[in-house]
Amino acid sequence: MMLNVVVLERYGVIDKIKNKIVHYFNTSTVMTKGGGTPYTRENNKPIVIYLKNNKINKINKTFKLKTNEIPNELIMPAGAYNFLGSHYLLQDEGLYRFFLPGKINVQRIIYKNDLDSLLSSISWIVTHGNSDNRKSNLELSDKALHSKLFLTCGNISAWAHSILSKLNIKSRVVASLTMDNWNDYDNGHTLIEVWRGKYNKWVVYDLDNNSYFTSNKGTIPLNLLEFSQSVITNNYKVIYLSVDTKLDVSDFRTKDDYNYNFFAENINVNIRDWYRRMLQVPMIYSGDKYYFMDKENNKKVESYSTEYKYMDKNSFLNKFYSKEYHD
Repeated sequence: MMLNVVVLERYGVIDKIKNKIVHYFNTSTVMTKGGGTPYTRENNKPIVIYLKNNKINKINKTFKLKTNEIPNELIMPAGAYNFLGSHYLLQDEGLYRFFLPGKINVQRIIYKNDLDSLLSSISWIVTHGNSDNRKSNLELSDKALHSKLFLTCGNISAWAHSILSKLNIKSRVVASLTMDNWNDYDNGHTLIEVWRGKYNKWVVYDLDNNSYFTSNKGTIPLNLLEFSQSVITNNYKVIYLSVDTKLDVSDFRTKDDYNYNFFAENINVNIRDWYRRMLQVPMIYSGDKYYFMDKENNKKVESYSTEYKYMDKNSFLNKFYSKEYHD
């Protein structure tokens, strides 16, 4: 028996058998005894799912409803919709995906006034990568009708800001820099702040990492300044907007074909260490400048770019946080 095994291994027979078994169960044309296939693509059925925060739920079709056709816009109102001849009642705000495997993907957001659901939807749509970085905001919204997007932090924040602006939701692009030694690939981060009336404050969202933040013992979301201070003391909780695939590991490449998937995976696993490096100098974009109030490092920061502009603390707080901070 042992001799037979050695002979089989030497001539690769075992590997060949393994490959045949794997191919048999992976192939889409498994044969029946009669020589035909037990299934074809025509056997596939439409699927509709609802995505919000950390949950995905299947939507069952309904009957005897007057339905609308799915509009060619990313954001649509709640209602009953027709997808490939079946009717679906979509009432909850959030992200919906309609697909017929092998044939079609459709993606839409239902929004009325639930801003938490809207931000969760945007988070579900975007994965960290750079293959869509050169697209305009209009092109990104067009692609999002049927696909995920792959963007880095600045592009994600700019696209989200454009969506919120069209909906008359007050938001702004914010950023941060490290004062540690710089390299040529990872010295800062871009996020977005959104005015939340129910908290009467600005709230910072890291859509690149699907999250916002509270203190360890609190429930009120943090703004950019609060978060940057909390990172120093490690006094914060990460609240996730979605559990989508966080990283495009297959095609996160530079122009010279270097793949950043090793580095990006390291950040995802060690996100608190990365925040500690990144959130050292908070900045807010206004007009054509990023304003900051770090007096100690103001010359150094301004030397990095003409877009970076120092502002004294009182002026900074009065300009950007007048309803939250009073000296």
